[in-house]
Amino acid sequence: MAVAVRGAFEYALDPTHLDALFVRIAGDRDDRELLSSTGVDRMANVVCRVKPSVHAAYPADDHLPVSVAAVYARRARVPTAAGRERVRHTAERLGPVIRAMGGSAPDPLPG
Repeated sequence: MAVAVRGAFEYALDPTHLDALFVRIAGDRDDRELLSSTGVDRMANVVCRVKPSVHAAYPADDHLPVSVAAVYARRARVPTAAGRERVRHTAERLGPVIRAMGGSAPDPLPG
């Protein structure tokens, strides 16, 4: 089961797709050092309780060439629409998997 869950996360949170989504929403930014997908990956570590906080998740990655302060500054500049679109993107990618497993439910509201 753990392998299946990890595979689903890797599929839904594919870095190439997430970075392209962010560029489409927020425009092209100077992301050479801190990609949007890196932020999502670190947040996934916090959400899945691998790390207790965002602050703890970043120093654990020795090859990330930015400070924790830069991470928080970057997070503060992310448009609200980016979060909404990430949720929509993840739902679209995992929708077929959820339906195939019999886990879908009717929409609570039309549309």
